[in-house]
Amino acid sequence: MGKPGRTKKKNAGVGVDFKKVKHKVGKKLPRAQNQTDTNFKSRTISLAEQSVATDKAGQAVTTRNLTLKEVLGQCGHYSERVRRDALQGLAELLAAHPDELRRHTTVVMETAAERVADGDKAVRGALRDLLGGTLLPALGPAALAPFVPLLMAHVCAAMTHLAEPIRSDALGFLELLMGARPDLVAAGFLAPVLQHFSDLLSKGSRGRSIKAGSLASLHGVVQALERFLATASAALAGASAGGGGRDGGVAGAAKQQQGQQQGQQGQADGVLMWRRCQWAPAGGSAGGDLAAAAAEGSGGGAVGSIVNGSGTPGDASGAEAAAALLGHLLECWSEAGPSQLAEAPDLVAAQCLTAILRSCDLLLSHWGPALAGRPGDRASLAAGLLKKVSPHFPVQRPAVQVPAALAEQLVQLNVAAAQLLARFLPGAAGGGDGTLGTLGGEPGSGREQPWVERLLDWFAGVMADGSALPAADDALFGETPAAQQKGGGKRKQAGAGAGGEALPAAVYQSALEGAQQVLPLLPPPRRSQLLDAAWQLWQRTGARSSARGRVLAFWQALLRDPAAAFYVPVPGGGSLLQHGEAATWLTALPRFLFELGGSNPGASEAALHLLLGGARCAPPASALAGALQGLQPQLAPLFAVLLPAGKAAAGLRVHNGPLASLPPALQELAVDLLFHFPSVSEQLLRTAALVCLGDAYPTATAVRLLDVLSAKAASGAAEPAAFCGLLLNVLNGSSAAGLRQRSWARHEALVAAACRAALALGGAAEVGRALLPPLVPSALGSGPAVDSLEGSVDYVGGSGSVWAAYGLLQLTTTLAQAAAAAQQPWQPPPQVSAALPGLMLHLQLSCRRQQQDAAAEPPSSGGDAAATVASGVPSLVLGTQEASALCLRLLSLQPTPLLPQLLAALAGSVRAPQADALLLPAALELLLALLREPGLRPALLEVQAGVHGAVAACRAAAGAAGAATLGGRGCQEQLRQSEGLCAAVLGTM
Repeated sequence: MGKPGRTKKKNAGVGVDFKKVKHKVGKKLPRAQNQTDTNFKSRTISLAEQSVATDKAGQAVTTRNLTLKEVLGQCGHYSERVRRDALQGLAELLAAHPDELRRHTTVVMETAAERVADGDKAVRGALRDLLGGTLLPALGPAALAPFVPLLMAHVCAAMTHLAEPIRSDALGFLELLMGARPDLVAAGFLAPVLQHFSDLLSKGSRGRSIKAGSLASLHGVVQALERFLATASAALAGASAGGGGRDGGVAGAAKQQQGQQQGQQGQADGVLMWRRCQWAPAGGSAGGDLAAAAAEGSGGGAVGSIVNGSGTPGDASGAEAAAALLGHLLECWSEAGPSQLAEAPDLVAAQCLTAILRSCDLLLSHWGPALAGRPGDRASLAAGLLKKVSPHFPVQRPAVQVPAALAEQLVQLNVAAAQLLARFLPGAAGGGDGTLGTLGGEPGSGREQPWVERLLDWFAGVMADGSALPAADDALFGETPAAQQKGGGKRKQAGAGAGGEALPAAVYQSALEGAQQVLPLLPPPRRSQLLDAAWQLWQRTGARSSARGRVLAFWQALLRDPAAAFYVPVPGGGSLLQHGEAATWLTALPRFLFELGGSNPGASEAALHLLLGGARCAPPASALAGALQGLQPQLAPLFAVLLPAGKAAAGLRVHNGPLASLPPALQELAVDLLFHFPSVSEQLLRTAALVCLGDAYPTATAVRLLDVLSAKAASGAAEPAAFCGLLLNVLNGSSAAGLRQRSWARHEALVAAACRAALALGGAAEVGRALLPPLVPSALGSGPAVDSLEGSVDYVGGSGSVWAAYGLLQLTTTLAQAAAAAQQPWQPPPQVSAALPGLMLHLQLSCRRQQQDAAAEPPSSGGDAAATVASGVPSLVLGTQEASALCLRLLSLQPTPLLPQLLAALAGSVRAPQADALLLPAALELLLALLREPGLRPALLEVQAGVHGAVAACRAAAGAAGAATLGGRGCQEQLRQSEGLCAAVLGTM
């Protein structure tokens, strides 16, 4: 045994470098000292500006190297910042690569529509920029149409979202869609949108938070509603006017859209593009349907029946939504505090109240006043509207000084309230007489309506002195201190609006439209007051102001049916207008036209139409007819004025009136006005001569003027001597005042019109004795001719006599044709018959000389032509063939006395020792025309000696001229042709 307390030392192993390690079960083996650690850690590096993971060369990418697929994927990311950057990148990508949008329109629009109700404000702002700046303009109306339902579904969902910021931003998206496709939105989504606006304005929605119930939030909603209703009404009216459907308004547009979506399956089966073969939809009038619906529903009944269209369930839902919205608007009216405007006016409150009133007016304009029911029914919306709005109208001028913007907004508030209240004026007519109760009933009779009186006073105040903000009454001083400081009473100074500035044209437009609507219901004294106020508005405004145009439209509307206006009794008593009132308006129009000049053709057209309408309905010997007759001295300067010789510049004695700068259609309108005058004065006839001989008016206007005056002369409404003087000036083509016709085409047209006018004066014998002898001296260039412009004589020679010769020959031919058609014998006066052969030869010679001069002279530039015209020498553009044809027509009608005289004149002229070198070619050409005319051969056989004498005289003259020159050879050729024709016609030579 060993010793106790002593342990045995174990052997550690062989050597000290190696130690034996014991391993236990379940324990991890220690790592060897020479073992290599293969574990590693990795981290990712995100670079925002580049990605080398894939090769994107040739692809459409953003500045962050993201493709369209990647950007669309990031639009639904959980991070708000990523979604915002994705929408911004999408806008950048589509702006740089428009083809991507055309290839991927559906997926892009679906992705964008999902972000309408996004919870982040920045994301919604980026989407609004994307839609308004890129998507909607790039797609266009046609390509956007299939996606309108998708976008509107998301917009309607956003309008009913629980979050107030999302509901507010949804109105912006709605406005974007209304700007792009208002027709589709209004046709298919009008009722849902109105229902959503009704929910937004309800007490439950506005009471969810302090911000939702604030005045600023209410202002944003009602302004968005006003813009939506205005755009929708314009779109539906345009669709109906352009043939948008057979049913007006919402019903017609909805039916059209439904028909386009569904189609006619019987025609569509197997037919490609069958819709292009459909008939165009029949155009309808939305206004007529609305008026009919309002008339049918004026007696009360369910709201669903008071719609425009066929009364389908969709129409009823739209009317119900409109009625509910109207009720919520009235609740919001009270919240905006209209009673505080006089004491503590606020700009936001005034804007909010104005938008509420305009929205109500748009709703009533679309569905008719019957939408609100009858004002007499206390439970109707109309009674509630009048109860809430009428006590605060009109908004009076504040007692404190307010900024100009606030004052203008208060004026707009009064305008909106006046337009809305004016819709209920026909319904306010009480009693059996149909007049307004406030004016036809006694106090205490139960028919008083004070708001009607205030409304009429406001209309009169705006038109009479521009008091859109009347001053408030003060118990002690009668007016507010602010009104005393500005020098006004209950009304402000004439022509002053808010802040002393001129009122906008829309204010006058509202007053005039309201007055036009209520005039038939007023008693005569009150009616005269409004008409006098409109006349005062005309007097205190300038000729080029927009208010004058509104007054013209007001007068035109009253005189649209003159018979009804002057003679049909109206509910208020008597006729709507009196002749004296209309005469007062018409007497101011000539001066207005002169002051206006050519600056505003639209206003000039309205004034001329008003004059024409008044002249058409003026009974003889009435005050209106007398006023029109007195306007002639004022109408003549509108055409032209002949200045005195000492006060006119050299060669410029005619001053053209403002009608010369107006379009030809308006000039002819002014000419037609003269036809309805009781008589035509000599001054107008002298003015007509200026118009015809000048070049400021088109030829058609001058011809129309001659025709109108001819009709008046034929009826005995013009002095015969003065009218004959006008015809002589036209036939002469010149006057003693230095006026000469410049265009031969114009002279031909006017001479033809003068010949027609001459036939209207009487028979051929009477007209020939009156007009032909005075034309002979001026045509021959050797004597005086009566001038109608100044009553003097005019010695016209040279080319001027040719123009007169043409007029004389045309008039003689016209009279001869008229006598032949009436089978009456007629011969020109002796002095005219003696001068006709020489005039024929003279006209032929002048045409020959003109042709030779035109062939010899090189073509001149524009400046040379202008100098020729300014020199006072008119040009003649009549060919020798036309001149020969005119002579042949006259000779065919009067062969017996004229043919022998013409042959003798031909022979005598060519035998003259100092004859013109061109006389022989002209005589030979006229002789050839005589021999070639088949209708003259019997008459030529009777005067064979004269024909032989003329040919012999021409042969002798041609022999004396010789054949050395080109002209001589031409005469020889014409002579041979004449001799051959003479032998063929007469049989001897």
